[in-house]
Amino acid sequence: MTTLLLVFVCLRVIAAAISIEISDNTKALSVKIAAQSPVKAVLASSVTIPCYFINTTPLSPDTPLATLLAPRIKWTKIAEGGKETVIVVATSGKVKISHEYQGRVMLPSYHEIPSDATLELDKLQSSDSG
Repeated sequence: MTTLLLVFVCLRVIAAAISIEISDNTKALSVKIAAQSPVKAVLASSVTIPCYFINTTPLSPDTPLATLLAPRIKWTKIAEGGKETVIVVATSGKVKISHEYQGRVMLPSYHEIPSDATLELDKLQSSDSG
């Protein structure tokens, strides 16, 4: 007789409050992350963390149009103890993914909709927790 043991491991990926909205002091940038806290997923699976923002920076002659249309996006993992690891940075239509996340991370709608900073993380590893 053979016994089959199935192991189900969950991974806490990111802590994000339900529909959190963050604005800067000038009310020029509003960010909305619509996800449950914490986001949980099975190891080796994928997770999508929706994130949208609105940039209402007042126009001025010295503000580059590219800055208004595509502000800098930076996803960072913050581990216990406060250690920060950059996952991906996107600005002016260019996306730079950190070496340890190459082939696993993408901003699926960024090129079509620069205000959509939704993050997709594939092939989850235990080191993605944080």
